[in-house]
Amino acid sequence: MSFVFTEDYFKEETRHGFTITSTMKRCWACQLRVVGAIDDICKRYNLKYFAYWGTLLGAVRSHGMIPWDDDIDIAMTRDSFNGLVEHIDELPDTLHLIGKDASNFPFTGFYRITNTDHIRWTDDYLKDNYDFPMMAGVDIFVFDYIPREKEIYNSICKILQVTLDAADLIVKNPKDPSLPQKIVNIQNFIGHRLNPSSDKSIVYQLQELYEIAAQSTFPEEADDLGMYNHMMYHDPGQHFPKEAFEHMIRVPFETGTIVIPENYELFLTHRFGNDYIIPEKIKGAHNYPYYRSELKMIDDYCKEHNTDEPIVKCNLQEEMDRYIYN
Repeated sequence: MSFVFTEDYFKEETRHGFTITSTMKRCWACQLRVVGAIDDICKRYNLKYFAYWGTLLGAVRSHGMIPWDDDIDIAMTRDSFNGLVEHIDELPDTLHLIGKDASNFPFTGFYRITNTDHIRWTDDYLKDNYDFPMMAGVDIFVFDYIPREKEIYNSICKILQVTLDAADLIVKNPKDPSLPQKIVNIQNFIGHRLNPSSDKSIVYQLQELYEIAAQSTFPEEADDLGMYNHMMYHDPGQHFPKEAFEHMIRVPFETGTIVIPENYELFLTHRFGNDYIIPEKIKGAHNYPYYRSELKMIDDYCKEHNTDEPIVKCNLQEEMDRYIYN
């Protein structure tokens, strides 16, 4: 599904009393471009995805983005996500998957497809990305089968926790003196050797172990699908009957359509409560807007090089006044 945007779409707008700036509208358009590319691959290979978190709420409540939201979330079952990864090279050249490479990306159990990994304002890039120079993309949350046997579930969680904790430590504090022993402990615990001389980083190898453990349960051994990382660290109830993932419907969303579960109320009431249909006028998470730090980087660049080129070229002056200079 392709999303088509006219210049009117990018005008500043107020929804439910909340102002959506022109820059945020361009950010949304970049994110929806990624959704469209994912949607195309999923239709081509009969893979399933659906809007999740606030994106699902916006799709149901107003057929579009929540005004104070600044990102797009989708969910997939592990089988469908693996199918997407298998065909990831069919994405447009300007898009790439974060979380499935050999770099020391801080793996947290979810993935992201983005339009760039750094600020860019070349003419070709801006043409493809609606004059938005910063990173924009879609977060992908993967659901795995959760074993009905509690003992097996606890064993899997132990493996996932040690791999996530070690990967996090390597990224945040690679010189931590306790790290070598922790790596040894992990290898002893899981009975698998990590290869420091591999062309794949230790973080990537830990991620592979995480994924092997997370998808080790067969459908017949489970009643539910869930997100292990959320169940372990945030919400033990973040699991749903596997039948809830079988039937999807397509609904209007901004200038196109998006896929949602037919039984969407099950997901929405769990996250937002029974009154989810009533808008709450709150800002989004992630220190809204999420690209505030990138605006600061652009401002620093302009000061260092005595130029205002990216601000003028990308129409960022009002955004700078609102979030950086005030």
